[in-house]
Parts: sequence; structure tokens; C-alpha cells
Amino acid sequence: MDSKIKARLREFILNGETEKALAFLNAVETTNSPRTGAQNAAMHVWFEQVAQTCRENSVDAKMVMGRTVRMDMTAAFIKEMWRALQTALYKKQSTTQLNKTGEIDRLYDHFIRFFADEFELELPPFPSNSVKQLENLGGYKSKAGQGTEGYDDNYKEPLI
Repeated sequence: MDSKIKARLREFILNGETEKALAFLNAVETTNSPRTGAQNAAMHVWFEQVAQTCRENSVDAKMVMGRTVRMDMTAAFIKEMWRALQTALYKKQSTTQLNKTGEIDRLYDHFIRFFADEFELELPPFPSNSVKQLENLGGYKSKAGQGTEGYDDNYKEPLI
């Protein structure tokens, strides 16, 4: 636990605010907990959906990564792009190290923006029950082109 979190907890406890301390600790644990098995499964479904979208729109790995050999997009290739981006952003080599809250969303936003900017592709939404419901109602809106809201002022796009 980092010193800022400890200091905040100490402050709550010294002020007799036990309930606030417990709520704060629960929020910290939830935010920093590893991604779930369901999130992992959703990531792999989405990797395949992105690869399929690329294939349907004649976007191949050479176009995306500047390779010299033309090859079809695969879920495995998309996952390796994801892994390179997560390493650039978070210094985490495995998807098992991603936090449950925030990190997956931020990586997803980068992918959406990259494919929209570079290839004018609208990628599929990240798999979830709520997204399926929105799709069925025709209410899904892509996050592409929203910029870097929510990131600090010194934020720079990572290079992969």
C-alpha cells in the first residue's frame, strides 16, 4: 500500500471515521484488483472481433505495423498489439496484471482511436451484456475521436 493511501486511512482512523476508512479501503482494493476471468474472456472475444473487422475491411498487419510481409489479421496478432500497448502504458507484460478498473478501458480507448484515425474503422464494442443490450436497441456510440479527456496534462500517446 503506498504512503498516500496509508496517510489517508490514518487520517480517517484518527478522526474516528471508521466507516469512511473502510469505504476508502474497499474503493482502493476494488480499483487496484486484477482483471476478472470474465474480463479476460471478453478481451479475447474482442481481439477476434477486431481481427475480423480488419479482415473485412482489407486492413492487414503490414498496414498496421509496417511489416514487410503481408499477412491477415488474427486475434493472436491483435493480442500482441494490445500487449505492446499495455507494456508501453503500464509496464505490465501480461494481461493478468491489468487492474480490474480503468486500465482495460484506457487500452480499449487507444485501440478505438488508433483504428479510427489510421484506417477509418469503427471497431466492435467491448463484449459485455450491457453492450449487447445497447446494440440490440441501436444505441451504441463509438468512443473514437474523443481525445484524451480523463488523462493528466502531461499525457503523451505511447509508441508501440
